[in-house]
Amino acid sequence: MNHLDLRWNEIPYAGEKKPPSNSEEMLATSLATHYLKMNGNDNFITNQGENIQFDIRSPHKINWEKELKFVQKTIKEIKPHQKELATYWGTGFPTKYFTPLMETLMGSYKVSTPIAAKIYAAVLAAINDSFVVTWHLKFKYLVPRPIQLDHNLTTILDTPRHPSYPSGHATIAGCTETVLNYYFPNEAKRLRILAKECAASRLYAGVHFPIDNEEGLRLGRQIGRIAVHELKKEPL
Repeated sequence: MNHLDLRWNEIPYAGEKKPPSNSEEMLATSLATHYLKMNGNDNFITNQGENIQFDIRSPHKINWEKELKFVQKTIKEIKPHQKELATYWGTGFPTKYFTPLMETLMGSYKVSTPIAAKIYAAVLAAINDSFVVTWHLKFKYLVPRPIQLDHNLTTILDTPRHPSYPSGHATIAGCTETVLNYYFPNEAKRLRILAKECAASRLYAGVHFPIDNEEGLRLGRQIGRIAVHELKKEPL
């Protein structure tokens, strides 16, 4: 599958007879954005009108057969703590554990109420933009899920009804890490660990290839940097 001969909307999920037609969240690409925007040529630009070249590998340059073998090996040798991480990060929205983290950080650093509101708005706006970019790329690339390529794969969680590459959890984790680093630089190490843990949990769940998570983190951090570039123009 190195050249993506098989696409997400052409292969049934395990236990199903027809390819998926009830995709989740396709309308995410139509959401309003804050720190970047899509131009008429199906490309993204900064608010200043500069073209954005996203830091993500073309799926046509990825060895998907090798990626699938990695997923199969991971699930076969899955450890208890990896199952726990898969469930912890994979239950609910990708932002479920980052939102209370923001509150914890603002409490620890005694952030004033107005600044707390600004931080919430800034981080969630960047996450919104990450969703838009990620879902645009998912449906542009249409990379199948592991469970579509191996119907015998036993996943820890149910596989979402949208394409695999890149990982939404990983992209949002990378973006959140980067924007929160701007406001809480002393927490950089802790935030990086959490972002990597969130991304890796999708492999442990069996719903993503490792490259989905690696490239998702990279993409999210780039979107985070774009947001921070704009935030630096505003007073704290």
